[in-house]
Amino acid sequence: TNMMVLLSVFVNVFLQSAFTYLVVFYISGSGDDLEALKNDFSAWRDQRAGDDVLVRVCETDYSFGSDFLQTSMNDRLLGYLGGGEEYLGLAAPGAFLCLVVCSAWCLQVFAVVGEVIDELRGVWYITYTTCKMMEIAVSQEGFTLQRVPRHRSQWFAFASVFQIIIATALLVAGIRWLCSTTDIVELMLNGVALSYIMDLDELAYQVLVPTKMRTLIHMMDPLLAKWSMGFPVRSLSLSLPLCGVMIITAGVLSGIVFDVQEVQFALCRGFG
Repeated sequence: TNMMVLLSVFVNVFLQSAFTYLVVFYISGSGDDLEALKNDFSAWRDQRAGDDVLVRVCETDYSFGSDFLQTSMNDRLLGYLGGGEEYLGLAAPGAFLCLVVCSAWCLQVFAVVGEVIDELRGVWYITYTTCKMMEIAVSQEGFTLQRVPRHRSQWFAFASVFQIIIATALLVAGIRWLCSTTDIVELMLNGVALSYIMDLDELAYQVLVPTKMRTLIHMMDPLLAKWSMGFPVRSLSLSLPLCGVMIITAGVLSGIVFDVQEVQFALCRGFG
């Protein structure tokens, strides 16, 4: 039983660390270089000036065999911007969807952070320096964890801090990845992929932890975080950073929408 629990912890740490490393250092920066695209498409348009190719590309004629990259890119950018040459800002379909997906992603990350903080507070209130081993009270309804030695609380705090670091890194890298995605369908898929990473601990728990251990945990009474009922400390401590992150995301996204429109103008301004 102990070996299976340790295995589940190891698998969870390894998978979350590996996914976080890949997302932070490779995937989050894999979006299109909008400045380079703008320059390249401007040069391409100058070469095709007065050519029938330019017209067919900008009218999204997929029956045309050449310059497929320009055709597909123009179609994608128009879908992101909502068509037309008017600057819509965050009201553009792609930007609005990105803001919604980023909001959902932030809520999921902050929900995990909130759970970790609740667990830390719950363990803190039953930690005693004079306690040498965990004390569990047994009743007809289940089990109650009453006292925890200090060294076990320290290990739990270390694991909790590690989880918060992972969540913070994924939050920043995930928002960067989503904001750099200019394909509406990929936006949804990327959001689902990110949420999958946050569920790895639950999957490892359900698959690897023995039934006996899961039954004992299920029968154990939840720890009391003892938040104030008179003042919403927990809600404010999570909602204020959440609002700050969303405001920053909206500002960054506004600039990206402007850059996307500049790329589309460089490619096919005056068409459509």
